[in-house]
Amino acid sequence: MVFGDSLVDSGNNNYVDTTLKADLPPYGIDSPTGRPTGRFSNGRNFADLISEVLKLPESPSPFLSPQLSGERLLYGANFASGGVGISNDTGIQLGNIIRMPEQIASMERYQTQLAAVVGGEEQARKLVNRALFFISLGTWDLVGNYFSPPFSARAGQSTVADFIDYLISEYAKILRRLVELNRELGSDIYVAANRYTIAYNFINNPDAYGKYFFFRKTTAKAS
Repeated sequence: MVFGDSLVDSGNNNYVDTTLKADLPPYGIDSPTGRPTGRFSNGRNFADLISEVLKLPESPSPFLSPQLSGERLLYGANFASGGVGISNDTGIQLGNIIRMPEQIASMERYQTQLAAVVGGEEQARKLVNRALFFISLGTWDLVGNYFSPPFSARAGQSTVADFIDYLISEYAKILRRLVELNRELGSDIYVAANRYTIAYNFINNPDAYGKYFFFRKTTAKAS
C-alpha cells in the first residue's frame, strides 16, 4: 500500500483537478513507452523500485486508475498524490490534490473492492493486514507550505522548529489511524529513511550508484 506525495504518486493526479500533473514530457522519457505515466520521474519512482525488490509482478496501480481491477487488486494500490503533505493545508495552491485523510479513506474503499476478488471481507482484511505500507511525506510541507508565501502564513505563525514539531505530531496521528484500521498487524515494524542524506549522496557521489542514477557533479571554474 503506497501513500504520500509526488515521490511515489504513480498517476493519481492525472485523475483530479490539480495544476500539478506529470502528464507531459520530459516525464516518462525512460519508461518502456517513452511517454509520461503520471509519475513525477523520468521513469520509475520509489514505489516501483520497492515492488521490484519484492518481486511483485507489477507495481501497485493508482487507486483512481480504471485499470485497478481484478487480479491487479492483489498487488495492492497506490493512493499517493503529488503535492500533499502531513499538514492538510499543504498544497492548497495546487487544487484538488488527494490529502492524507482522503488517501486513508480510499484504502478502506480499496479493501471493499478487494473483497469481491478474494472471496469476502475477512480474506481481504487478512491480506491488507499483511501488506507493506509505504509512506512518503514531509517535503511539500516545507517547500510547498512553510517556505511558500503568500500561499501559506505558516512562516509568520511559528518557527521552523515549532512547525516541524507540529508535523511530527500530525504524522503520528496518521500512523495511529492506519494501525486502527489494521488492528491485526501483529509485530509492527516501522522503518524510517532519511531522503535528504540519500539524495545528497547521489548528487555528490553519483558513480557509486551505477548507471541508473543520472546525477552529475560539476565544478565551476573561475574565469
